[in-house]
Amino acid sequence: MNPPAPAADNAGSDLLASFLRLLADARPDADTELITRAYDSSAHWHQGQTRKSGDPYITHPVAVASILAEIGADDATLCAALLHDVVSDPIPRVAR
Repeated sequence: MNPPAPAADNAGSDLLASFLRLLADARPDADTELITRAYDSSAHWHQGQTRKSGDPYITHPVAVASILAEIGADDATLCAALLHDVVSDPIPRVAR
């Protein structure tokens, strides 16, 4: 399976940029490359999903990660926040 490509749409880019700005203020030592990879993976797996409000689903994990960043959560916790709903989604089977 190929790794997910970075989010290409403007909404996703704006959401990520906004989160990274918040992160820079809250945790200047954060590993933004690692956290961006977690975001990209989450955005990939949630692509096309929306919340009941109609917002892209990725807004939920980013909101969770933002709250945790504001209270000083470490990199692994922020990545887990971004990825927490990926494991509950149906994952397509890979042909053998």
